[in-house]
Amino acid sequence: MTNSSENRLEKTWATACVGRLNEQKRLLNLLRPHVPTDELWVRPGHDLNGIGHLLQHIKGNMSQYILHTLGAKGQGREREKEFQDAPKITSDALFDSVCETLDQSALRIEKTLVNFWSQQHRIQTFEMSALEAVMHSIEHTAYHIGQIALLVKQRKGIKLSFYPSID
Repeated sequence: MTNSSENRLEKTWATACVGRLNEQKRLLNLLRPHVPTDELWVRPGHDLNGIGHLLQHIKGNMSQYILHTLGAKGQGREREKEFQDAPKITSDALFDSVCETLDQSALRIEKTLVNFWSQQHRIQTFEMSALEAVMHSIEHTAYHIGQIALLVKQRKGIKLSFYPSID
């Protein structure tokens, strides 16, 4: 591949990732009004996570897999705490925090140089390239947002209309 082709691929990859992150933020903001603070830590069953736990987990995963891998300082993830209740935080504050992490991740992706994407990293117990780490985190976030959407639908008995033009 020529440098020109690599640069186009880098731009296409980064643009696609940022587009996915923006879509995830849009979906979270549509879910936000349906998640009051008093429902954040309600677990739908034994050994299942509530919406607050899933949001904390999304933030932790993205911080580790995207922000830290792409050079942000202070990884400091405490994965076990993501699944503990944090009753002092409001729903809006938690959604804001996750959306800020999505924004920071998008900026970090946009600034990543082409030669960095193939570099190998050890994340938790896994060896992977920076590209794979970002792909993993975006996919991981998408399925947890799907879980949150399901919990909201079950609790509220509503249609979320994520895509009103095709509903």
